[in-house]
Amino acid sequence: MKKSRVLFGVTWIVLCACMLVGCANELLEGIPADSKQSVFKTYYDYGFHSPDKAVLLMDGSTVFVDEKLIAGDVVTVYYTGELYIQETYPSTVIFHGGSIQRVEVTQANVCQVTVAQSTQTGEKRLTSPYDTMIQSSPDYVLTDKNGNYMEWRDLEVGTVLYCSFSSEQGNAPSEIAGLYTYLPRK
Repeated sequence: MKKSRVLFGVTWIVLCACMLVGCANELLEGIPADSKQSVFKTYYDYGFHSPDKAVLLMDGSTVFVDEKLIAGDVVTVYYTGELYIQETYPSTVIFHGGSIQRVEVTQANVCQVTVAQSTQTGEKRLTSPYDTMIQSSPDYVLTDKNGNYMEWRDLEVGTVLYCSFSSEQGNAPSEIAGLYTYLPRK
């Protein structure tokens, strides 16, 4: 009988501790334990959605968070309820029976690149101050924060641009998400 009371007491203490840890995590992180999460990558649509304007999208959806985003940012949304994506272009994210609890943004890195010309082919290319080969980039460069853009290959050799790229690549860009004639985070 004494063993069962001790066992019951220990079990009760362990359960209470687990509940307290769960509640503490919820309080510390600011999100309910029943929250779900979705991850969205950001990129620009050049002229298809809005003629002659670049529009930032989150995995094909209109931006639905109140954050200053640039191409290459990764947005993690914690929410309750159900998340539906309306199949249009761009798509629309709809929350049903719940709401957004928290938004985390993993910011894209930004660095300078220069328009250069290949001595072998004569084609224009982008070079970075790092010894990495830029494998891909958009065809367009944003010329202002209003979404105006142009083909970067129309720029003069030696023109300095800014590029944004996923922070998963480290500090040296190999796949550029966005090109800008201005510092995009300012």
